[in-house]
Amino acid sequence: QGREITLNTDLKSVAMQYHAAGLNVLPARFKRPLVSGYTTWYTVRQSPIVVQDWSWNDQTNAIACVIGFGGVRDIEVDGICDEDTLHAIVDEVMEILPDAFCFLSGSGRGVHFLIRCDERLPFSSSVVHAGPKIPGRFDHAELRIQKCLSTLPTSAHESGGTYQAWSTFTGLPTYSAADALRASAIRETACTRS
Repeated sequence: QGREITLNTDLKSVAMQYHAAGLNVLPARFKRPLVSGYTTWYTVRQSPIVVQDWSWNDQTNAIACVIGFGGVRDIEVDGICDEDTLHAIVDEVMEILPDAFCFLSGSGRGVHFLIRCDERLPFSSSVVHAGPKIPGRFDHAELRIQKCLSTLPTSAHESGGTYQAWSTFTGLPTYSAADALRASAIRETACTRS
């Protein structure tokens, strides 16, 4: 836990705050990194000088977070059909991971839960499709494990929306592999709120 990130400043300032909280970050245009050789940061901690010196210019409209380094993991549920389902999913996952950094995707149809999990997860792939498609509720749930990127608030989305924080970011809490796996397996019952 640490200082709350101020999300109403320019992208470079926000990126520096995420970096100070332990995340490896990259300037991006929508979901695409704007720096060459960015895969280096999958396994090496960036210095603040590197992040500061990158070109955060008018082509930059997003902050990409490196998933995997430092145990950073992202549970994403995408293609959510309605507001009730969104709230039900957030409630279910936050019950398991109460201090996760929860944020909405820029499309408004997805939600992310960013955590730390230092334990080895039982998969060799970078992304695991963790939850089944539940027709009429959401398209898919996935657990992003390593060697991939997630876009952070207050980044722009190609739909014209913006990634928005649902919870306050003060750093990433550490959870067990069992909790990460349990949270990524969204149950159909979570999508039927009364």
